Amino acid sequence: MNTKIKTIINYTGFVFMIVSTILFYNHLFTASRNPKFFTIVYFDMFGEGQLELLIFTLAIPFIAFTIINHYYNLIKSIEVKEK
Repeated sequence: MNTKIKTIINYTGFVFMIVSTILFYNHLFTASRNPKFFTIVYFDMFGEGQLELLIFTLAIPFIAFTIINHYYNLIKSIEVKEK
């Protein structure tokens, strides 16, 4: 695969991971303000639920590729250091 394409896919995967993490912590901090540590989340309050589901579903392959690619690069760098 072309290096530029790998770079674009890796960047996209990292961005999706960061956005997912920020949204998770947003829910976590919102719930932590409640004494019973819970919150109700409306995923389709303004009709955006299906679009978000589509975007986050399409993000899964980018995230998986980024994790796998990063893992293989880490293994390669370890093998080079051992030689």
